[in-house]
Amino acid sequence: MPVFEIRTAMPGDVGALKDIWRRVFGDPDEYIEAYFEDLYEEGQAVAAVSGGEIAGCAYALPLGELVRADSCEKCGVGYAFAVLPEYRGLGMGRALTDRVIEEFKKRGFGAICIYPAERSLFDFYRPSGFREFFYKLEYSVKAGELAHMCPQGRAAQADSGKYGAVRERLLSGRCHIRYEPSRIRHQSRLCEMSGGGLYIIDCGGTEGCAAVECSGGRAYVKELIIPEENRARALALLHEKLGAGEYIVRAPGRGEPCAMLVMPDAGTAGDEPWYGLPYD
Repeated sequence: MPVFEIRTAMPGDVGALKDIWRRVFGDPDEYIEAYFEDLYEEGQAVAAVSGGEIAGCAYALPLGELVRADSCEKCGVGYAFAVLPEYRGLGMGRALTDRVIEEFKKRGFGAICIYPAERSLFDFYRPSGFREFFYKLEYSVKAGELAHMCPQGRAAQADSGKYGAVRERLLSGRCHIRYEPSRIRHQSRLCEMSGGGLYIIDCGGTEGCAAVECSGGRAYVKELIIPEENRARALALLHEKLGAGEYIVRAPGRGEPCAMLVMPDAGTAGDEPWYGLPYD
């Protein structure tokens, strides 16, 4: 059985890190380069090395702050866990997970998140101390359900600074992640690469915001933050701009768990903590 070691990735490893990302996730080079240009910093990645080759990796990505009613904690996410197929089943994934947690703790992060790609992975991360914490409502709306609506208001594309300010105002009083400005700029880049964008919504005097990525005739609304009674009208306003055939929507609410948390003190979370932008 091959042995491996876990170490911090070095500057000369970047090419191998990108190659593993490409091979495991199948993302286009444009997407991978956007991450490394916008978010990657030296010392952020941890690597599983076997026989002198990098066989797996993960990223300890700082996000901003976890905002709760009684505190704010430095918050980061374990991101893009990847192990090459021929090295799976050796414990690399668990070792990478534990090392990411260790790295965050060394840097004084009080809130460490993981956004599993599928529900079956929740069980994988529990032994490392993660528990369900963030929730989402997710649903789809066909264009035909929106075409007959003539809502008052508008959806206007916004820069990341304005979007971040409106987002914080709308999430005031709710446990959520307050993203660093560079993190929202990265989301804006992903949206625009796909033909979507960050939007500020005026829905008949009610303010909202949405981050939208587009692919294959669908619009993926990564977050729609507006009172529930205004969501359909907000989508209709977005439809006027985007003209997609279907809208896959994520919104705050007590739906299904979507992300997990390691935190020494659970503190006061309140109802329906919101994660927001998983870069998925």
